Order: sequence, then structure tokens, then C-alpha cells
Amino acid sequence: MKSFKFFIKESTRSKPIDVLDALKLARSDFSDAFKLIEPMVLRGVYAQPDTYRFIDPSKFERTSANTSNEYTWLTDKASTWKDYPDRSKSLICTLKDDISTAESFGTVHIVIPKNGANFGVCSNNDFWFSFPVLKSLKTKVDNMDEFNVFMKNVLMFFTKHEQISDLFTAYGPRYRDAESFLKVLEIANENVKSDKYEKFLTDDLKHDLASVISGKQSLREFFESIIDPAKNGFNTSKYADLKQFSKREVWTDSDCLLINIDDLAAHAPGNYRVQEAFEVFKNLVLYR
Repeated sequence: MKSFKFFIKESTRSKPIDVLDALKLARSDFSDAFKLIEPMVLRGVYAQPDTYRFIDPSKFERTSANTSNEYTWLTDKASTWKDYPDRSKSLICTLKDDISTAESFGTVHIVIPKNGANFGVCSNNDFWFSFPVLKSLKTKVDNMDEFNVFMKNVLMFFTKHEQISDLFTAYGPRYRDAESFLKVLEIANENVKSDKYEKFLTDDLKHDLASVISGKQSLREFFESIIDPAKNGFNTSKYADLKQFSKREVWTDSDCLLINIDDLAAHAPGNYRVQEAFEVFKNLVLYR
């Protein structure tokens, strides 16, 4: 799975720590994870040789490397997502039974969150493909990258260049920030009320935007209804409760301790490396 599209090099967000600092964390604010018999969460980290790293993802804003940010801004701002960590301020991970996904992003690390951390849980092993409600659209939209394109096309159709040009960056057709995106949504929503646009809509768009054209929903409400987490099978979870899920993408804005499994269990075969590394570190916590 190569579509965790938001990427910041780990060295810019996490910092290396020595074993004594790692143990200090594990015996205090990160201790709950070590009451379990196995770790719950993994992350692939590219080109970072350190055994232990610490990260506070909420201090950084994840920036899109391969797509634009519209759906992330929408989830961060929508009331239906209020119980979830903001995607733009989170560490994106996978569950322990999907080590191949973590490996595709670099060296596998066990992720130990601070006690009480809240996780968002996708309905699939990739956020991009976790929205079955997209299938209700007549316009062909198969994943969240295409949903971004769909939103941009709708907004461009219902706005004039002179209305929105100052809300874009100078380096291409990207909104300056979340507030600029939401402002364009407001402008487009006002223009939808004018019947001069409707005659140019395709039949598929007339179907998809029927509730907006009729005034039953605003454009923002329409877009938010498509990505509603409850309708699409998302969940929130505490760390220990993640054991009920299998092969899901998860994310958290909590402080996290990252443990390089290759340094602690380099000779263990395959998936056993994760469990062995966890047990090696857990023994350090208990006996060192």
C-alpha cells in the first residue's frame, strides 16, 4: 500500500533518544502499552538508523507530497470528525498484523503512544479506500485522490477566477490553506443558487448535486456527508482496544515512542521480529 499521501521526512518530526530516555518514558507516561502481551501499532520509517525516536506529531502539519489537502482539511473541520485526531496533526500508522505495509515505507518501528492516546481507525488498510459512500455518486470517484479532484472541479465550475484567484498559492492550483479552501466553498455555494450554472451541468453532476441545487444542503454539507466517518465504517479507539481490528490504517496525534525492530530483533524471522523486539524492550523496562 503506497498511498499514505501525506509525508514529512521523519527526521523533521521525530528526534532520536537514547535507551535511558526511552526507558524513562516507558516506565512513566508510556507505561500502559507494556501491560499488554504484544504491541498494537507499527510504522515504517525511512532512512533513520536510531533505535529509539520520540515524536509529538501535533506540533507539525502534515503536507501533501502527491495530492492536495482538501479532504484532510474537510475531515479536520467537520463536526462529524470532532472525536477523531486531526489527520493534519497526526502520525499515520498501521496495525501489527499488516507488517508488509509498514515495511513498504521503511524500517519497521513499533509505535508506543502516550497513555490515554486516541486513535482514528479506518474501515480499510488504507484511508484512501475507506469510503464506500463514494460509490453512491454517479460521477466516477473511486478513492480520496479522485474525491479531491471531484471537489476541485465542482468548486471551479461554480466560481469565477476573479472571485478566488487570491486564495491560491503562486506555485500551482492549490489553496493557500484550510481557510482559503473553506472560503471558496462559501463562494461556490452562493453561486449554486443561480440557475445560470445548472444548464451547463452534466446529468451525472445534476444527480450528485441535486440536494445542493434544491437548497436542502450546502456544498460543504454535501461533501461532508460523503466522507461521514460513521457512514463509512470508521472508529475511534484506545491503544489496547485496537486488538479488535485487523489490517487497518490508524492514526493518532499523541506523543509516541518509536522502537526500531531491526536493532532489537534483527535475527528473528519475518513477523516474529515485531514480537521479539517488543519483548526485548519490555524486559529492559522491567529489569534494567
